[in-house]
Amino acid sequence: MNPSFLKELKENYKNIGIIANYLSKQFLEKDFNIFQVPNSNFREYMEINEIELLLIDNDIYENDHIWFGKELGGFLAHLKLHEIKVIVIKNSQKSILNLFYEYPIIEIDIDHKEKTQNYNSVTIPIALNEHKFNPIKSIKKIDVIYLNKGKLSRTENIQKFHSVLNPKREEIVFDNLSRKLLLEIFEKIKQSKCLYIYNAHQFDKVFLKYLELIAILQNTVVFYFDNRVSTEFSFVDEEEAILNFVTIMKEDEYYMDKALLPLQRKVFINNTFIHYNSLYELALKTEREIEVSVITSTNRKSNLNDYIKRLVSQNIVKLQVILVTHGFKLSKQEKSSIYKKAKDIDLEILEVPNQMPLGYCLNSAIARTKYPYVAKMDDDDYYYSNYLIDSWISAKYSNADLVGKFSTYTFFEGSGLVVSRHKNTRRKYYDFVMGATFFCKSSTMKKYMFSFLPTGEDSDFLRRIKEDKAVIYADHPYNFCIYRSNNLESHTWKITDLEFMKNANIESHHDPQTFLSI
Repeated sequence: MNPSFLKELKENYKNIGIIANYLSKQFLEKDFNIFQVPNSNFREYMEINEIELLLIDNDIYENDHIWFGKELGGFLAHLKLHEIKVIVIKNSQKSILNLFYEYPIIEIDIDHKEKTQNYNSVTIPIALNEHKFNPIKSIKKIDVIYLNKGKLSRTENIQKFHSVLNPKREEIVFDNLSRKLLLEIFEKIKQSKCLYIYNAHQFDKVFLKYLELIAILQNTVVFYFDNRVSTEFSFVDEEEAILNFVTIMKEDEYYMDKALLPLQRKVFINNTFIHYNSLYELALKTEREIEVSVITSTNRKSNLNDYIKRLVSQNIVKLQVILVTHGFKLSKQEKSSIYKKAKDIDLEILEVPNQMPLGYCLNSAIARTKYPYVAKMDDDDYYYSNYLIDSWISAKYSNADLVGKFSTYTFFEGSGLVVSRHKNTRRKYYDFVMGATFFCKSSTMKKYMFSFLPTGEDSDFLRRIKEDKAVIYADHPYNFCIYRSNNLESHTWKITDLEFMKNANIESHHDPQTFLSI
C-alpha cells in the first residue's frame, strides 16, 4: 500500500474516529481531527460527528480504556453495513487479530527506514507529538526512577548503591497498564535524571522504544541491565558499570547533557513532526531543507574570517547570510575571498556608513531575509556546529515567538577560563534571552524590527515584543560561548573580568569548543 494514502486520509476525511491507546492518540491528533468513539452509543456518536473513517489500535492494552476487552465483531459489522472505512494500527508486537485481516494496516515499525511497503499495509516510525514530549520545564527532582514489569527484585549492587549514595529514587512496578499509570510514568520520567528499566526484554519492543524516545525528549538518560536488548538510544551494560554512570549523572549535569543532547537532536528530527508536516511525510522520511537566514552587523574587519568559518561549520541547515559591514568597506579582493570561503552559503554583504545607528544596519539585513526563520548572530562570539539546528528545534517544539539563551558560558581571552552564568535558567519560558542568540520566525523579526539606537537595541526589541505578550523561551546553554576579549572598550558591558566572574562558576580552563560543542 502506498504511503500516499495517509495524505489522502487528511484531505478526504474531515472527522476521523479512533479507538486507540494514548500513544497512538498523541500522534494522530497532531495530524487529524480525531474523535474517541464511545462503546455505548457509538451509532449516534458517529452519525452526529459525521465520522466516515475509523482508526483502531490492534492492541488495546490500557485496562481502563472504554474498549478494553470488548467484543468488536458486532461493532465492525455495523461499520461495514454503513460503509464506514476501517484502518488498523499495528501498535505493538501482538499479531493482527483475525477479525482485522481484511482491513488496511498502519504498522508502527521501530526500525522504520525503508520506503517499500506491502500491498495492504504501510509502515511508519515511532511518532511523537513534540508539544507533549519535550525538555521544557524538565526539573529533575528524582535521581533515578526504576521501572519493572512484574515482581521487582533488587540486586545486591542496587541495594549497595542505595545504601552508600542514597539517591532520590522512585519505583514503578506493574503487571498491566492503565492510561492513568502510563501518564504517571511519563511525568515521573520527566522529573528524573535517569530511567533504569529492569528486564527490558520482557517489554513489548514497540512500547519500549516509545519509552526510550520519550525519556530522551524529556532530558532523561535510559539504562538497561539486559544484554538481550540492543539500542542506540540507551546505555546497555553490566550492572556495575550502569550504576557508575548513574552515580556520575546524579552529580554532574554537564555529563548528562553531553550524553543526551546528540540523541535528543536525532529524535526530534526523525521521530517528531518538527521536520515533517504530516504523518505521510514522516512515513516517507521526506527530506526537506531547514532554511535559516542569518543577520550580522560588524564594525570589525578582523573578525570576518572566523565568523565565516563558524557559519560554514553549521550542521543540517541551509543558510542565507546578510552581513552588514558598519563603518568600513571591503575591497573587491577581500569580498571575493569571503565569498569563496562561504562556499554554498547564500551570502550578501551590505555596506553601511559609520554615522548610521546599529538598528538601521540590522533592519537593512532583516529586509533582505528570505527564509522562514532568522538568527541574529554576533561576529565575535563562538557559535559551534549545532548552534543553529538546536535553535530551530527549540523554536519548533516550544512554539515561542522568540528563542535564545540566558544561561550561557563565557570565555575570557586573558585567563583562558570558561565560566557559566544563570545555570538554572535553561529549557524554560523566560522574559529575557541574549541578543546574540535571538532566533525567531522572519515574520516576527520583520514585524518588530530594531529601533534606531546606537546601543541597547536588543533590550528595546525585547521590551516591545513583551508588551505584545510575546512568548520567549530560553534554551540550553551549549554550542554557544560569549567571547570576552582583553579590550574592555570593545564590550557593551564595561566591567572588569573579576567583576564579571563574581556571579559566575568556573567550568573549564581549556578551549571552549571542546567543552561546549555537543
